Amino acid sequence: MQKSFKYTLFAVIVAVCCNYIAAQQTPTYKDVLLNGKPAKLNMATGEFILVNGKTIDTIKPLQLNSNLKNKTTSIDTVAQALLKHKHSASNFHIVKAGETLFALSKKYGASLNELKKANNLETTLVAVGQKLRVNNLDAVEETPTTWTVGKGDTLYNIAKRHGITVAALKQLNALKNNTIYIGQKLRLK
Repeated sequence: MQKSFKYTLFAVIVAVCCNYIAAQQTPTYKDVLLNGKPAKLNMATGEFILVNGKTIDTIKPLQLNSNLKNKTTSIDTVAQALLKHKHSASNFHIVKAGETLFALSKKYGASLNELKKANNLETTLVAVGQKLRVNNLDAVEETPTTWTVGKGDTLYNIAKRHGITVAALKQLNALKNNTIYIGQKLRLK
């Protein structure tokens, strides 16, 4: 009886060790969004795999700067490096449907207050199509003094885009109601 128990125990230990070794060799993936599309991030290599229906595309990892290469990095550190690489050329972001100022602050690594201050916002509300400064927040840019109304523009989204109230916009342009037309020039200051 003891002999069969020893063999059974030995077999269980060998099976557990084999499973442990196999588990160590299989890559660990984390579900992420890459450019708004579902993807998987290989935690060992930093390689992204786009999951698009039935097809899978592989994206090789960026060459991270030297201070990140030789260290054990967290997913947050890698993600921040990728974001800085992706957004380094652009100081502005055009708000898309479903985006919030909070989400943009996380995406660009800035605080809500920094984004509000840099964009002259009184609240955290943003409008679709609104142009926001998201990088180089200390840079000063001249705000335009007039706006030409385009297709889809409303007093509300023009006011939000330029950090003023609808009432102030109406007063500056002597508007009695909310009616505006394409091509109309509106004063912003």
